[in-house]
Amino acid sequence: MKKVEEGKDGEEVRKQWHGLTEHANKIYPLRKIMVNISLLIIEALKGKDKKKFLLD
Repeated sequence: MKKVEEGKDGEEVRKQWHGLTEHANKIYPLRKIMVNISLLIIEALKGKDKKKFLLD
């Protein structure tokens, strides 16, 4: 019984966490954009074609 209850709790937590992340993505689109930009910069610094990076 206890294991089943823990499983349900875990599922609830997962749903709540997913809800929070969805909520955060709606509220903080700029943060998401900043992360994407920083990832692009990291990729460029890794030695990819910098001209292509600048055009994107």
